Amino acid sequence: MSANSVAPGAQQKRFAAYLDRLAHAAGHLDRAVPLKSYCTGLLLPGERKSVEPMAARLCPDNVRQTHQSLHHVVAHAPWSDEDLLEAVRQYTLPVMRKQGPIVAWVVDDTGLVKKGKHSVGVIRQYCGQVGFGRFAEENRRRRGEGKPETFDFLGLTHISGKNSLGRFAVRRKTIRKRIRAKLGRIKPELRKRMHDPLSQTGQWLKSIVQGHFNYYAVPGNTASLSLFRHRLLVLWWHSVRRRSQKRRIAWTRMLDLATRWLPAPQVLHPYPDARFAATHPR
Repeated sequence: MSANSVAPGAQQKRFAAYLDRLAHAAGHLDRAVPLKSYCTGLLLPGERKSVEPMAARLCPDNVRQTHQSLHHVVAHAPWSDEDLLEAVRQYTLPVMRKQGPIVAWVVDDTGLVKKGKHSVGVIRQYCGQVGFGRFAEENRRRRGEGKPETFDFLGLTHISGKNSLGRFAVRRKTIRKRIRAKLGRIKPELRKRMHDPLSQTGQWLKSIVQGHFNYYAVPGNTASLSLFRHRLLVLWWHSVRRRSQKRRIAWTRMLDLATRWLPAPQVLHPYPDARFAATHPR
């Protein structure tokens, strides 16, 4: 929709006709121009899609008035969203039916990736634009981009990977900062328990490790479980060695204590296909 275009092309004509339908569904004629401007602004270049930067791109010579009209139609004008959605359906469904019968219409409205911790946008795991999924690696390779992106969710980093058969699989591993944070809370407590009997401290650490495994022991995460267990054992060893400067406990002795008290990493949660089969029996 360039302002310098002399003769609009077919795509621009279709877009103008689409906007006319929306303007008619909005009701009052005073809403037609700002509604068309708002829809046009959503398609213009620029990451920020709020009203003020859109007004600056739409009409740089009269930003204030354009901002006021856009803000009014979005926030205060009494148009019906049901009427607008009906206009969208009437325009879109006939075109979709030309391709075949409609089984489902899924609209991904999560196109804005959240940047940082405070910016407005969609959290990465809910965004279809971050390049994650079965065909992410192939699509990104075709576009000349790097590996598929990852995202953190529910304490686990989700990675687009492959299984032993070379098929797509979602790999999950514990977020590293979660491991560091938990070990950071355990370290001062071990200092307090430094002179307690080893069996008593071992029983306490056993409950911590088992609780950690109960949540994070998902398929494919055994390496992170082993890392947590090993670093916890090192912290315990450093704490025990401070009990006496004459007879320092050996690492081999700590390995025996780990075998006695710390559970070995193992998968405790079902694989995704087993979970799906249980919830969707054939």
